[in-house]
Amino acid sequence: MRKWKKRILSVLLILAIMGNVIVPSSIQAETAKEGQAVKQIETEKTYTEDGLNITFQITSQWDGACNTQVTIQNTSKKTRNNWALQFRMAGDIVQIWNGTVYQHENDKYIIKNAGYNEQIKSGQSIQFGYMTKTNAAFALPDSVKILSRQKTAEDKDFQVDFQVTDQWDSGFNGELQVKNHSLNSIEGWTLEFDYEGEIYSFWEADIIAHSQNHYIIENRGYNYKIPAESTLKLGFGGASTDRAPEHFVLKHWTIEEPEPASESEELEKSYLDVIRRNLSMKGLPADPIRLADDYDGDGLDLKQEYDYDTNPFEKDSDEDGIEDGEEVLVYQTDPCDTDTDSDQMSDGTERKTGLNPLLQDTDGDGICDGEEVVTQEVSLDLAYELELAKVGTLPEVTLTGKGDYSHKLWVEPVTENDAILEIDSVVGTAYEFFHEDALAFETGELAFQLSDKVLRQNNPEELAIAWYNEEENSLEPMESKYDAKTKTISAAVEHFSIYMVINTAKFLYYSDWENESELIETGKADIVFVIDTTGSMREPIETIRKSIPAFVKKLKEKKVDARFGLVTFKDIYQDDIDSTKNYGWYTSADAFADRLQALPVGGGGGDGPETPLDGLESAFQMRYRTSVKRYVILVTDADYHDGIVKDTTVTLDAQITKLAQKEITVSVFTKTKLYPVYQNAIQTSGGEIADIQKNFAIEAAPLAVKVGKGASGGCWVRLANHTVVHLKKNPLLNDSSVDSDKDGIPDSIELGITKKMKLYNPYGKKYEYQNVWTFSSNPAKKDTDGDNWNDSEDLNPKRFDILLTKKTKHTLEFNTGRTWNQISCTAYDYWDNAKAVFGIPAKHPIPAKKWKKLVQYYQKNCKQKFTVTELTAIGLFNPEGAKLYMDSSKGSTREKVFRNLAGRASDNYQHKGVLGWEKWKKVSKKKQGSFLKGTVLSEADMNFSGKLYRVCDIYTVLNSIAAAGAVIIAIVATVKATPVVLANLKGIAYYCEAYGIKEGLDMYSCMGLRGVPESIVSIIQMDLQDG
Repeated sequence: MRKWKKRILSVLLILAIMGNVIVPSSIQAETAKEGQAVKQIETEKTYTEDGLNITFQITSQWDGACNTQVTIQNTSKKTRNNWALQFRMAGDIVQIWNGTVYQHENDKYIIKNAGYNEQIKSGQSIQFGYMTKTNAAFALPDSVKILSRQKTAEDKDFQVDFQVTDQWDSGFNGELQVKNHSLNSIEGWTLEFDYEGEIYSFWEADIIAHSQNHYIIENRGYNYKIPAESTLKLGFGGASTDRAPEHFVLKHWTIEEPEPASESEELEKSYLDVIRRNLSMKGLPADPIRLADDYDGDGLDLKQEYDYDTNPFEKDSDEDGIEDGEEVLVYQTDPCDTDTDSDQMSDGTERKTGLNPLLQDTDGDGICDGEEVVTQEVSLDLAYELELAKVGTLPEVTLTGKGDYSHKLWVEPVTENDAILEIDSVVGTAYEFFHEDALAFETGELAFQLSDKVLRQNNPEELAIAWYNEEENSLEPMESKYDAKTKTISAAVEHFSIYMVINTAKFLYYSDWENESELIETGKADIVFVIDTTGSMREPIETIRKSIPAFVKKLKEKKVDARFGLVTFKDIYQDDIDSTKNYGWYTSADAFADRLQALPVGGGGGDGPETPLDGLESAFQMRYRTSVKRYVILVTDADYHDGIVKDTTVTLDAQITKLAQKEITVSVFTKTKLYPVYQNAIQTSGGEIADIQKNFAIEAAPLAVKVGKGASGGCWVRLANHTVVHLKKNPLLNDSSVDSDKDGIPDSIELGITKKMKLYNPYGKKYEYQNVWTFSSNPAKKDTDGDNWNDSEDLNPKRFDILLTKKTKHTLEFNTGRTWNQISCTAYDYWDNAKAVFGIPAKHPIPAKKWKKLVQYYQKNCKQKFTVTELTAIGLFNPEGAKLYMDSSKGSTREKVFRNLAGRASDNYQHKGVLGWEKWKKVSKKKQGSFLKGTVLSEADMNFSGKLYRVCDIYTVLNSIAAAGAVIIAIVATVKATPVVLANLKGIAYYCEAYGIKEGLDMYSCMGLRGVPESIVSIIQMDLQDG
């Protein structure tokens, strides 16, 4: 038993070190005895309850005793009478002042007013205090309840008599005699009655309301109590009348201990707390919460979402492709169960394919729907979270076969891999498709929706779908069909990998299609014109336009095929901040000249100097071809201002240096008097300077010579992805000393073989052959995939590896440019403190300064879209922060992250009012919804969401166990080899930091702990020997 206890303790402590895990309080007490710091005692706490602010403050403390002062402030508009408080507290109250101990049972106290201070008028406050003695640590109450409630006395319990005590011509004095017939005192009374005459004032009461003939009077504090079976006399003066007061209503304040909340009431309160917390964290107004509201627009209001236990912030709680409202109100399917009829087909897929989601065998042929051959539109997770207008293209998949493909296939946009992004013929976004196991289907069709912008910028008849063959690094266009009605392009597919839409005219241009050989005769160059378009530039621009044919001819004489880019600028300080325009690339010199002719020239400037640096910045941001020489031609007749839109301090020298570092040569065409202004900067990049007022074709001749020299020497070859690159030497010579990109790998190693590829010419609508070089990494680029690892160091140089480039106490920095801000508290404590916005005190308050910083970190994280791979690293190094971020993610995302870390799918566990680990039981099926009431949770949800807290805290689960998460509950509870699990996590962390996240996971799956340094494994081995 001692060994097992020791092992559990070591597990919890290691987990705490690895992931901000809260250790159970019993362990905290044990470690405190060994000299660790004890938590600072909280000395002041304010509670808000029923219009009262109640502040507890420890004013002094000494050995085993302390004094506490309590202030009750009435923030409501009504007088409060006969106040009483209930709270739980360790220790005994041995002395009290300005109050009385009304009831004391175990640790529960009810403190009542002292009589003379029973009344608290609006805006006023009272104070009482007490002395406590205890052997435990002092602590203020977690919560406070107001027990005083106003009630209406029953007619049998009181009687009011009226008599005239004095009378004269214009008035009289009278008396009301209020008799208490009950066996209990009436305290904090008010009396209502009707009287047709006029009452001037009462002598033993206050008139607090008078409307027409209705009066309400209230006690004056000293006479707040009418003892049992006694009479209170209230004298008054008024105008004469021949009618007596009538219709008496006596109200009084009683002390009533609330009935224990039922399980359903606790659930509803917990539900509203969760709603408030989520609204607050989303920056939405959280009070008042209207049960008729429909926050996610799924057709169910909050009351219905609660009744059906669906997620009020997700339209489709179970992610089956049908919104919750439709499931409940239209189809009668279970909105919390992906597969209502358990036939291995999700409800959404069955609806799309004409099957009945309520029947396992829709057609009654004895074959379960999951085994029928059907044609189905596959629901793709991420594709439906993207906006077509932003990504340009969105994939759609239709498959014919057995089973539900929606849960076997998913897709992610390719946003980082340069091996794909540098294919210049791609239109919109490329996508990578994933599937866990072998994906068997009879026929398949892939279609892409095309945005209006894509259709404006491209001739749809020139578009085609292409796939990227990662084995050979080849781009292969496919026979495709465009549908103008649906604005989609489609092609038949036999497998899934990386797919994209390409512009076939650009594909043919960039691959130099007409040159059948893999060796290309004509060199390549990218030339960007950055042109001033203020009013004085009209004539120079026209001169350039007319000179373009001659300039192109000069380049061709030098055997250079140039692609032209165009950027225009004015003055971002005098004109619009967006006055700099980028018109992109032109593969046709005629199209470029036409664009120059159509440029809007005139206006702007005004103060002399312009902002060419902002134009140069725009040119810097353009995507240039790999190994192609890059040139920028700045054309202006004015001086310059420092600064660009993003940084007004940038100087010309700094901007030119930045361009030179990207191997971009800058030349300037300007007035001769401005030569000194631009000369020094131009020399930095090795460019030319020329007179803007002379013939451009003549002035540009030296630049054409420079471009020709840059494109000459060595040879140009076509790679299998149909990009053309410049190498130092003909690779057919097989010279192993040649390393064109200086990445440490000879070209002959990076290249594979020359081969004839049979390709569909989408432009000519026929199959043709073209010679290409296959390659394992690009011989003209040090870092083929752009992941900041040179090809010689990269385990997979053709696939972008998401790397953790920097790991600090506060951040995790990735090579994608995204930065995760580490959350240094448990998710439980964050959600607990978030409730303070609504006046609900936190159980574990976080200091204000630290809380402000945590909120900033959380908000920064939420503004970024982290990939599954990045979330895997975040889940490993900052699991509590991952819980916060992924709580609002799709369940499928959490499942992928868990699968990455655990190497298997989530198991599902059922709980029964969790008071200990033994209450968990593994089950086979999980309802994906179960927002609050569900008793079945997956390991992915326990580790990477707040579901554990939502469904368990209401059953009084220990906070420390809940905060520890599923690593304890799901692993220790099922008596798995905990030390081995810990070694696995440490091993994964080592590989991910050393080799990149995805490659690290792959390395670990192959090598296990064999490749992990001994120091990491030693503590695990010691623990194994102990047990």
